[in-house]
This record gives sequence, C-alpha cells and structure tokens, in this order.
Amino acid sequence: MEPADIHPDDDHRRARTKLEAAGWRWLARGDWAHVYVSPDGALAARVCAFDPAYALHVRTCLAHSEEPHFQRIAWRADLGAGEIVVMERLEPADEARARALCDAIRGDTPPALRPLRAILEDACAEGERSLGWFGGLDVRPGNVMQDARGQLKLMDPYFVAGKELVPAMLRDVANAARHYSKAQLAAFLEIAVFEEEEHAPGPVLVELRRRVAELEAGEGR
Repeated sequence: MEPADIHPDDDHRRARTKLEAAGWRWLARGDWAHVYVSPDGALAARVCAFDPAYALHVRTCLAHSEEPHFQRIAWRADLGAGEIVVMERLEPADEARARALCDAIRGDTPPALRPLRAILEDACAEGERSLGWFGGLDVRPGNVMQDARGQLKLMDPYFVAGKELVPAMLRDVANAARHYSKAQLAAFLEIAVFEEEEHAPGPVLVELRRRVAELEAGEGR
C-alpha cells in the first residue's frame, strides 16, 4: 500500500506532511525516526532522514518474508538518504516471552530458531562490511513486539552507533565521508533526535553542520 502519493522525490519532511494530510496519526518518535498509524489503524509507517541499520533490517525482512519473527512490510520507498517503510502494525510484546526469545537467539539457540539466527548473523556480516560504526546485533526485549495473534517480531535488531559517529565526524569529517557520503552525513544531522535543536542548534550541532558544509564545498571545488 502506497500511502498519500509519496515518491522518492520527497524528503522525510515532505513525506510526513503527506501522511498527516492523508489522515495518518503520529504515534511516536525515536532517536532516528517517526512512526505514524494509518487511518484504519492496521498499518504503521516509519519515516526517517537516515538510518542505515534499519535499512539493513528492511532488506533482510523483504529477502526472508517467510521468517515469522520479521514484520510484514507492505511498501517502502527511498526518501533521499532516508526511507519510509509501511508495515503491519504491531503491539507491545509480553515481556517474559520477549526476554525468552532474545535469550534463545543470543545463547544456546534451539533448532527451531537456528534459521533465524543464521539470517541475523548473515545480516550482521553485511553490516560489518558495508556500514561505518556498525554496532552489530541489538536483540533485546525492548526491540521485540508482537502481532495481533501473539507472534513475536524482531524490530530494529541491528544498530549503527550514532553516539560514536558524532565524535568521529568532529575529529575528521573527511574520514567519516569514506564510510558515508556527504548527503548521508547531512541527512544524519536531520534524524529525529536532532529535531529539538533544528531552529536553535546547540554548539555540537552547529559544528557538525559547519564541517559537513565544508566537506560539501570541498567536493564542489
């Protein structure tokens, strides 16, 4: 389902505006993204300026749609360096069941979960190869939800260490640009956690913006 006539020419802000105009309800904000609920309550849309770890998760879900512990994705589109993902709406998981699942994946994995663990390990290997400051698996109860039938689903099981990327950009933005493009670094400065400083940026965000702008100017020469 393609919501609200969103297409790749839109950025993350325009996508959010279109969702709201189409009756999608804002639900939550994380560090990297905003989540909306469809007018009928059946679907959720996750909108981000940039989130390479979640993009890896989405690719993995689409490549392994038969895996019951991955959410069902209805539609996705690139939004510049970011993306919008429309998926089944999930609910908070039973904490004890979520913890048991995470323990099983991380520990002595039972046979029924070994295909899932293999998929996660393969995705992590891809992340290590392709993503700067990749943090690996983030399988924990807070990243587990469940569908209406009670099936547990892994949400956002990998992470890029944004808190490490910030000082790395301050130390040597050119080195950071060897891992992510200038456009991606600029988009990183627009993820949800930075929005509180959008119109009154603090000194760290001001310096990050300056360094990315200098990088862009250097590329233009």
